[in-house]
Amino acid sequence: IWPLPGTNQPRQTFVLNKVHGELFFNPGDQWELRSLEAQMLGAQVRIRGDIANASLIRDWKLPIKERKDPREPERDFWHEFLTQANKVRAIAPPEVMAVFALDARDLRSLDATVKIMTPAVESPWGAASNVTLIVRVLPPARSNDAVQAEIRLAVDQPRTPWGAATNLQLTARLEPSLTDPFPTNGTLRLELLRPRTPWGEAGRFTLDARTTPIATNPAARLTT
Repeated sequence: IWPLPGTNQPRQTFVLNKVHGELFFNPGDQWELRSLEAQMLGAQVRIRGDIANASLIRDWKLPIKERKDPREPERDFWHEFLTQANKVRAIAPPEVMAVFALDARDLRSLDATVKIMTPAVESPWGAASNVTLIVRVLPPARSNDAVQAEIRLAVDQPRTPWGAATNLQLTARLEPSLTDPFPTNGTLRLELLRPRTPWGEAGRFTLDARTTPIATNPAARLTT
């Protein structure tokens, strides 16, 4: 159970049920998480991974954000997240599978893939079937490069109050940040097959978007 801080809202918690797993401490300072399973928010979660130089975890220094007034809206982000998440209904428990590899000497070495699947989902904002979301974090190819993240979302029969489609494909590549909510660099493509709205329809719709740092600030080339 992970209680969430808050000021003006009822206390909420992340709850993990039926937690079990196996962690092996192998020779050469290698940790092997052979399995970790739990239930959270109605989903079945499975995680496995490997950590090299694991004893160096104790030396990690994660970014510290400046403390802000707890009355500010962002302090209630996780409360709002849980409130909205509880409005989503799946016809079968979603599956969440994560695999990772990490060298504890450098957090930027993380190579991780998270896959979320559900046969169908309904919410106040819409519904869809055969939902598959894959998120991958890639270590930088060179020491001066930024960490990369790839996102792939595939959905059949997406339906919202504003329209519907036969198929939805979303792909994105971003430079995530540990300290900022939005990435500095990124590309995104959204493709809809046979989109339909009250105002019209089409055989195919494609949207491409790109985010880049401000040209006058070369130091912002990398997300920090």
